[in-house]
Amino acid sequence: MKNDKPKKRFRFSKRFLYITLAAFLLIGSGYIYFQTEISFRDVVDSTLYCTRQPAPAELKRWITKYNLKTIINLRGYAGKETAEEVATAEKMNVRHITLTLSAYSLPPSYLLSRLINEIETCEKPVLIHCYSGFDRSGLAAVLGAMALGGEDYYEARKKGFVAPELLRKIKQKEVHISDVFLEFEKYCTDNNIAPDWLSLKNWADNVYQHYNSYYFVSYSLPREVTLAPGQHDIIQVGITNNSETAIPAGQNKFKLFAYLGQAVSKGSDFKLLGPYTLLPSENIEPGETVIVNQEITAPQNPGQYDVNLDIIRDSSKRSFEAKGSPIGTFRLIVTDSN
Repeated sequence: MKNDKPKKRFRFSKRFLYITLAAFLLIGSGYIYFQTEISFRDVVDSTLYCTRQPAPAELKRWITKYNLKTIINLRGYAGKETAEEVATAEKMNVRHITLTLSAYSLPPSYLLSRLINEIETCEKPVLIHCYSGFDRSGLAAVLGAMALGGEDYYEARKKGFVAPELLRKIKQKEVHISDVFLEFEKYCTDNNIAPDWLSLKNWADNVYQHYNSYYFVSYSLPREVTLAPGQHDIIQVGITNNSETAIPAGQNKFKLFAYLGQAVSKGSDFKLLGPYTLLPSENIEPGETVIVNQEITAPQNPGQYDVNLDIIRDSSKRSFEAKGSPIGTFRLIVTDSN
């Protein structure tokens, strides 16, 4: 009897090892299948594709294979990955758009409206991606299925991803980006409105209100500026505080900056276009507008560029846009010096 017990324990341990190994193989193969097959989806036939973060080689292959004209990145600026993606898009003459959304928060109002507008108006075919390919891309898939595929709302909703309660508890998140549809459905129920594409657009543009930012501002800018390559200029920027609290002066040094991140011509760089400019030393009260002079320097390559403006606070190193406030944008035309 004494000799049997070690053998039983050995058989049990071996069986447990096999079960554990099989579980890892099943999960691993499922993950690989998702990354290679499910995460790249033809949402609207040959018009809208959704996927995870593509590697540079994949992106080049997909641009050629699917004749992509536009890429929409929903991750925001993710360092080297975004820089490589922008460079690849520009080299292959594909328009690149970057929007900053979070999987575990509701989309800011202005970003939801802009995403809808870009899906409707951008040149097709369009590829939309986030990091994993299903949270933020799931939101875009639902919108695209309705806007471009003409799908019924409830059929389109099946193309999105709703994080289960267990996953939310594991990540300690109460809100998921897909909850925006719950708010829309509640609005439709309360107002006896059919949940279709037109009602969703109207709700997003005129009813839905959500901001992720403590400070929420808007910008008044010239629509277009023309400069020669390398030329310096001063742009007057109106900044309106749309927050419910003052943007404080003093210890918090807020800085305005201009940068290229969504250039529409070849040969441009993802970089700052001038020095940081300190905001006025007085508080900017709710509803108040201040004028700031922002210096910019035109790129050396002639072409047309989308110049973006944002504000950063020294103490946090986080921009207003990263927390949900809209950026300012104007078109810069760099003329041929000859």
